[in-house]
Amino acid sequence: MKKLCKFSVILAAGLIIALSFTSCGKGALNGTWVSGNESITMKNGVFTVTAEEGEFKGKYTTSGKDNISLTIEEVRGDLFSVMGLPSNKWFTEDSLKKAIIDLLVEFGFSAAEAEQFYNEEPDLREMSTVFSSLTGTYTKDTMKINTFGDITEYKKQK
Repeated sequence: MKKLCKFSVILAAGLIIALSFTSCGKGALNGTWVSGNESITMKNGVFTVTAEEGEFKGKYTTSGKDNISLTIEEVRGDLFSVMGLPSNKWFTEDSLKKAIIDLLVEFGFSAAEAEQFYNEEPDLREMSTVFSSLTGTYTKDTMKINTFGDITEYKKQK
């Protein structure tokens, strides 16, 4: 019986500690973070970036004491509107590839030629790099994100 009571106390303490870390992680990041004309709105593991280049959505995770990883899953079409894609539509990596291939077919490519062109054209393949994971660190009021070698510092809005 003593072992069971001791185990219950350890289990309860472990759960309290785990829940504390969880709320200090993602929950502490909830809100809007700003750097110049860019903002990141975060809520419970989901984020939206609004920047001059366009809008991005995705999920974020935290690890350790202060590490964060943001994975971009959707990009708003205004980033690709110069190609003739709708600016108000959200694209995943797969739906963007399909939309570009469909556009190439509209320009006279066969479906097979369009797919091959997409796969061989470096500029088109490079567009998929927007769907990437970014890493950084955070405190309660500052977040630093590494974007392809550049560190951007965001301040939490109060």
